[in-house]
Amino acid sequence: MTAAAHRTDVTRIKIMLKETKYNELTEQIIKVFFEVYNELGFVFLEKVYQNAMYIELKNRGFKVEAQKQIYPVNFIQALSQLYPTLKPSS
Repeated sequence: MTAAAHRTDVTRIKIMLKETKYNELTEQIIKVFFEVYNELGFVFLEKVYQNAMYIELKNRGFKVEAQKQIYPVNFIQALSQLYPTLKPSS
């Protein structure tokens, strides 16, 4: 990813963040994602990025859990339970 493309992606994400409730937290997590992605490139399997994100978020003081199961809250979600890669713990 070129520096110009990265700036474009970050700008697009910042515009989207203006509409969210957890702007600061979301922005910090996305920033870590881009740093990890730029460091590792795009040649690894998802598990490598998951582990790298987990370590980097922990190093920055986030409380995170890997592969945290999310229980469905409505019928649509019950059709397919979601298992995100990372979820901030409560």
